[in-house]
Amino acid sequence: MTSTIRVLLAEDQSMVREALAALLGLEDDIEVVAQVARGD
Repeated sequence: MTSTIRVLLAEDQSMVREALAALLGLEDDIEVVAQVARGD
């Protein structure tokens, strides 16, 4: 049984944030649950 890793991406550059989300989305056991431009 594998559990899903849930990730919140915090990155101010939208292109980098979207690229990371796309790459992580290719993995079966990783789910990007939120994306934010600021971490504070």
